[in-house]
Amino acid sequence: MALALVAGLFGSLDTALNVAFPDLIDDFDREVGDLQWVIVSYVVSYGALLLGAGGLGDRFGHRRLAAVGALGSTLAIFACAVAPSFGWFLVARVGQGTGTALVMASAPALAALSAPPSSKGRALGRFQTSAAIGLTVGPILGGVLVELGGWRGVFWFRVPIGMLLLAMAARAVQAPGTPSRADVALEPVQASVAGSTERFITDNLASIGANGAAFALWLFLPSLLIDHRNLGAGAAGLVLAVSPAATAVAALGAGRLADRGRTTSLLLGGLALEAAGLAMLSQATATTGMLALASGTALTGAGLGLFTVPNMARVMAAAGERRQGIGGALCLLTRTVGIVGAALGLTAVFDASRPGVDFFDRFEVVFVLATGIVLVIVVLTGAVDRRKRLPSPS
Repeated sequence: MALALVAGLFGSLDTALNVAFPDLIDDFDREVGDLQWVIVSYVVSYGALLLGAGGLGDRFGHRRLAAVGALGSTLAIFACAVAPSFGWFLVARVGQGTGTALVMASAPALAALSAPPSSKGRALGRFQTSAAIGLTVGPILGGVLVELGGWRGVFWFRVPIGMLLLAMAARAVQAPGTPSRADVALEPVQASVAGSTERFITDNLASIGANGAAFALWLFLPSLLIDHRNLGAGAAGLVLAVSPAATAVAALGAGRLADRGRTTSLLLGGLALEAAGLAMLSQATATTGMLALASGTALTGAGLGLFTVPNMARVMAAAGERRQGIGGALCLLTRTVGIVGAALGLTAVFDASRPGVDFFDRFEVVFVLATGIVLVIVVLTGAVDRRKRLPSPS
């Protein structure tokens, strides 16, 4: 469990880079549009390997997978920190995404396998809380480090954490279970045939939509805070940190409730809170108070925390006890697909507005769209669960 918690923290600290984007672009003398390659080089390599990495963990052991990933990602982070050119930096980001995929594919399985069946929700809640803490600390530390010494600091501070993770993985007890490759591939299908196909698909689609809609915060709120409210990187990082901090708190409570079988109520309640937070942010103007902005981000984060834990518990239960690597990796993959979809789709909507349209008008359009996506998921999830009436996984 300790290894899973440190892995979740380590993998989510890349949010420190978000507030360093302006300094990074200036240092390499690149255009703002080049930021897409900084994101894509990492996210695509990370997302493309998750399912395969989960299968490797199920077959050869999640401890081994975490150790290899910790070594690879730490070396890649070091390479990012010393990158002499933008091209070098992008290659290192691909290596970082590859190593992080191995680490994160092992983490949910290690958490789930560390607990008895009656406590798996709490174990997954702790994992989600650890990951959310990383998301919280990342922008705060990133803002401070950028102001102290530039963008490279957001990579340097993660090198010793990666070394700690490597040392822990080398000493951890290997998780049980070595299913064949065929069994790994067939298990989700077998679980679906047992009667939960529609809910399994809906849960994964819901994860894509909920995480994609919430990512609007990370895409557009920094510009509102820094460019239109004239906050420094440190202060903006604090405001951004409110959302994952709320996620961390909500995930702990969600884990306990998920163990009691209240997954449907948690899913719908979490999505409703997320929609409320996004709707509140859609009304932001140049004079909106910081308390109102922080409240919107907190509601969004808390809703995502309440949603994510039962969603992960249901998907991993469908994958089967011996395929927890595949199940956990699938949950992380749908989250990544949502983020990539938001980065492409929501930014396209934002940029499609006519030249000269006010920033806050475009901001409203994007956040109203994100709110609508979450509300559609609420309706879909509620309808499927009412129709199926399946027992909640324990």
